[in-house]
Amino acid sequence: MQNAKCKVQSGRNGFTLIELLVVVAIIAVLIAILLPALSKARDSAKAMICLTNLRTLGQASQIYLQENADTYVPWALDANSISWSKYFLQHKYVTPKSYLCPGFVNDWTKYILLLDQPNQYYAYYLAIDYGYNYRNIGSSLHYGGDDFSPSAKVGQIANPSQTVYAVDTVHMNSVITYNTVIGCGIVDDSYTYLQYTAHARHFDNTRINVLWCDGHATSVGCPVRRGGGRSSTFDEFQRAYLGDLTFFQNLTYPATESGAVANNWDRF
Repeated sequence: MQNAKCKVQSGRNGFTLIELLVVVAIIAVLIAILLPALSKARDSAKAMICLTNLRTLGQASQIYLQENADTYVPWALDANSISWSKYFLQHKYVTPKSYLCPGFVNDWTKYILLLDQPNQYYAYYLAIDYGYNYRNIGSSLHYGGDDFSPSAKVGQIANPSQTVYAVDTVHMNSVITYNTVIGCGIVDDSYTYLQYTAHARHFDNTRINVLWCDGHATSVGCPVRRGGGRSSTFDEFQRAYLGDLTFFQNLTYPATESGAVANNWDRF
């Protein structure tokens, strides 16, 4: 009996090397399956936060309209550089976080987060992640006016739910220099003048978030052009949303000159 007892106690406890390798292999396969899903979930979360930011800006716009006889906020309220973004902060329509998209690395974040504090002057133009349609809505620049011409009135916009108010845009990081795609809190609708460019930064640079003039925000799919001297992350939103991929190739500045095709940037 004693020998039998010893024989039972000498049985195998633990895993063989092959069994451990099988377990490791199964874990690796599960990780490989789950990582894309996790990455997609993370992208979705960032895109949703971005949409929320734009909706907040849309609410701020509606408040401004109610307080200013249905006139949209000017992109620059005076020659002393009181920008639309600064005005919204000063009147507590938004918080600094509303100007930061989690889907885009911003070297100016620490400055932007302080913009509602006294004596903070940085990044009102240069580094927020959203651009205002300043030529058509924030001024009358495309309708015979100058930089400080009157902004649009609600009654002047034929289709507010289909007219761009603001979009995801690039911003000025420290490596960007003059006369390149720098953002500045405004967005340009002209294909030939690319200093203030819309930016499809969501879901592998294939979607862009748009705030429309009626205050609602949506995600829009955009094709991305490769090559041509421009980074693929700088979106062809202007061409894509028009639906005519050849129109902008021969366009003369500005985009709404006589003979230009009406599009979702214009009032009419």
